[in-house]
Formats: sequence, C-alpha cells, structure tokens
Amino acid sequence: MIFNMKGLNFDMISEKYLERAKIETESRNIVFDESYIIKDALAQISRLAKIDDGEDKELKKYINDFQSSYIGRNVRRGYAEWSVVGEQIKYLMELIFIHKMSKEKLNKAFEIEELLTFKHLSGV
Repeated sequence: MIFNMKGLNFDMISEKYLERAKIETESRNIVFDESYIIKDALAQISRLAKIDDGEDKELKKYINDFQSSYIGRNVRRGYAEWSVVGEQIKYLMELIFIHKMSKEKLNKAFEIEELLTFKHLSGV
C-alpha cells in the first residue's frame, strides 16, 4: 500500500465510494445509512482478511471461481496473499471512513516508521 500512496486521494475515494453506495441503495430501494454501509463493508473485508484460516469455504469458492475465470494461471494468488490484501484494504477504509485520517498524517506515520528502522545510522 505504501508504494501507491502518492496516487491516492482520500477525499476522492470517500466521495466516490459514498456516491456509488447511494446509487446502489436507490437501485435496491433501501435506506442510505453511511454508518451501516461502512460497517458492512468492513465486515466483508474482514472476512477476506481471514481467508487463509481455512474456515470460509464459500469465500474460497468465490475466490477460486474468480481467479479461474478472470486471472491467468501464472498470476493467480494464494489465500495468504488475498488475506494480506484484505487487511490492507481494511486498514485503508478504517483510516478514511472511521478515523478520518488525512493522507499527510499517514505519510508522516510511514516516515516515522522508516526512521525507527535506524537505516540512516551506521556503526563504527
């Protein structure tokens, strides 16, 4: 996720996600409830993030069907990789929709994390 940070616009992501959610609720004749939609999306993403534990047979079938239909054999991903992507998406959604964190604050956190590796220091 850190490698794509420059291309992300948190405000645009939020705006477009909620815009699409409104369209979906209207087409399904259900009430638009932003809080419920975000909680439900996070629950679904959490389900994906746990895919490598072997418990969710239904989701594994969906992933296998998706990969066999749309992704070439050489670039298919294992469940652990799907799980990592699920965690990354969940983290990003929580930052944007729950914590309302700006991209600048997130970038600062990554900078601090990099400094804490002490790669800029060398021993004598």
